[in-house]
Amino acid sequence: MKKYLGIEFRLITLSLLIMIVSIVSILIVAKARTDKMVDQQIQNTNKLILSSLDWAVSPLLEAGDIDSIQRLIENIGASSAVEFLRLYKRDFTILASSNPGEVGLQELNTVVDEIFWLFSKI
Repeated sequence: MKKYLGIEFRLITLSLLIMIVSIVSILIVAKARTDKMVDQQIQNTNKLILSSLDWAVSPLLEAGDIDSIQRLIENIGASSAVEFLRLYKRDFTILASSNPGEVGLQELNTVVDEIFWLFSKI
């Protein structure tokens, strides 16, 4: 009789272990899917912000209205979806920034340098 209870106990333990592993696996897969969806949403939001900013800033640049560009970038930068936002001149001087204290500073940034290089090839 003891042997039978031992096998029954082992079967119940194995069943519980399989259920726990299954639940943990499902939670991991669900988290990965959620993370992917959040990343996609962030990318879509960034594309929308950049597209809107491009349309809004172009006429202001042509008119030389740097104060309006600065206000626009500060307002967009205040969004929780944006960590920081800067508009650079070709000499790496910050023309407008979500952090007004950076305006006028010159910052050699490799990412900005690569972007300028790519646009020079167009």
